[in-house]
Amino acid sequence: MSATVGAGLECLARPAPSSKRRVLLGRRAQALAGASVAYNAVEAVAAIAAGAAASSIALVGFGLDSIVDACTCIPVLDDAQGSGCGCGCAEQGCAS
Repeated sequence: MSATVGAGLECLARPAPSSKRRVLLGRRAQALAGASVAYNAVEAVAAIAAGAAASSIALVGFGLDSIVDACTCIPVLDDAQGSGCGCGCAEQGCAS
Protein backbone atom coordinates (compact mmCIF):
# COMPACT_ATOMS: atom_id res chain seq x y z
CA MET A 1 0.00 0.00 0.00
CA SER A 2 1.68 3.21 -1.11
CA ALA A 3 -0.71 5.92 0.06
CA THR A 4 0.80 9.29 0.83
CA VAL A 5 0.07 11.18 4.01
CA GLY A 6 -2.60 13.81 3.43
CA ALA A 7 -3.89 12.24 0.22
CA GLY A 8 -7.52 13.11 -0.37
CA LEU A 9 -7.47 16.19 1.86
CA GLU A 10 -7.39 18.65 -1.03
CA CYS A 11 -11.15 19.07 -0.86
CA LEU A 12 -10.90 20.21 2.78
CA ALA A 13 -8.62 23.14 2.05
CA ARG A 14 -10.45 26.43 1.78
CA PRO A 15 -9.12 29.73 0.53
CA ALA A 16 -8.75 32.55 3.04
CA PRO A 17 -11.85 34.74 3.25
CA SER A 18 -11.76 38.15 1.60
CA SER A 19 -11.30 41.23 3.75
CA LYS A 20 -15.01 42.12 3.45
CA ARG A 21 -15.96 38.60 4.51
CA ARG A 22 -13.57 38.77 7.48
CA VAL A 23 -15.17 42.02 8.64
CA LEU A 24 -18.64 40.48 8.29
CA LEU A 25 -17.61 37.36 10.19
CA GLY A 26 -15.98 39.49 12.90
CA ARG A 27 -19.16 41.50 13.36
CA ARG A 28 -21.22 38.33 13.46
CA ALA A 29 -18.91 36.81 16.09
CA GLN A 30 -19.11 39.99 18.13
CA ALA A 31 -22.92 40.05 17.96
CA LEU A 32 -23.22 36.39 18.97
CA ALA A 33 -20.74 36.78 21.81
CA GLY A 34 -22.54 39.91 23.03
CA ALA A 35 -25.88 38.13 22.97
CA SER A 36 -24.36 35.21 24.87
CA VAL A 37 -22.92 37.51 27.55
CA ALA A 38 -26.28 39.26 27.96
CA TYR A 39 -28.21 35.99 28.17
CA ASN A 40 -25.77 34.47 30.67
CA ALA A 41 -25.88 37.61 32.83
CA VAL A 42 -29.68 37.46 33.05
CA GLU A 43 -29.53 33.71 33.68
CA ALA A 44 -26.95 34.19 36.45
CA VAL A 45 -28.99 36.86 38.26
CA ALA A 46 -32.18 34.79 38.01
CA ALA A 47 -30.53 31.55 39.15
CA ILE A 48 -28.66 33.13 42.07
CA ALA A 49 -31.78 35.00 43.22
CA ALA A 50 -33.91 31.87 42.96
CA GLY A 51 -31.24 29.83 44.69
CA ALA A 52 -30.98 32.30 47.54
CA ALA A 53 -34.76 32.41 47.93
CA ALA A 54 -35.04 28.62 47.93
CA SER A 55 -31.80 28.01 49.88
CA SER A 56 -30.64 25.84 47.00
CA ILE A 57 -26.91 25.47 46.58
CA ALA A 58 -27.52 23.82 43.19
CA LEU A 59 -29.27 26.91 41.80
CA VAL A 60 -26.61 29.22 43.21
CA GLY A 61 -23.94 27.00 41.63
CA PHE A 62 -25.79 27.12 38.32
CA GLY A 63 -25.84 30.90 38.53
CA LEU A 64 -22.11 31.01 39.24
CA ASP A 65 -21.53 28.71 36.26
CA SER A 66 -23.46 31.20 34.12
CA ILE A 67 -21.04 33.90 35.22
CA VAL A 68 -18.13 31.70 34.12
CA ASP A 69 -19.86 31.11 30.79
CA ALA A 70 -20.29 34.86 30.31
CA CYS A 71 -16.63 35.45 31.10
CA THR A 72 -15.55 32.99 28.41
CA CYS A 73 -17.18 35.20 25.77
CA ILE A 74 -15.33 38.34 26.76
CA PRO A 75 -12.10 37.40 24.91
CA VAL A 76 -14.18 36.72 21.80
CA LEU A 77 -15.68 40.21 22.09
CA ASP A 78 -12.23 41.72 22.54
CA ASP A 79 -10.72 39.74 19.65
CA ALA A 80 -13.64 40.45 17.32
CA GLN A 81 -13.08 44.18 17.73
CA GLY A 82 -9.58 43.82 16.35
CA SER A 83 -7.53 46.94 15.75
CA GLY A 84 -10.53 49.06 14.86
CA CYS A 85 -9.24 49.90 11.39
CA GLY A 86 -11.70 47.57 9.67
CA CYS A 87 -9.04 45.81 7.64
CA GLY A 88 -9.23 42.56 9.62
CA CYS A 89 -5.48 42.41 10.21
CA ALA A 90 -5.32 42.74 13.98
CA GLU A 91 -3.52 39.43 14.35
CA GLN A 92 -0.78 40.67 12.00
CA GLY A 93 -0.06 43.82 14.02
CA CYS A 94 -1.78 46.38 11.79
CA ALA A 95 -0.14 49.79 11.96
CA SER A 96 -3.18 51.73 10.73
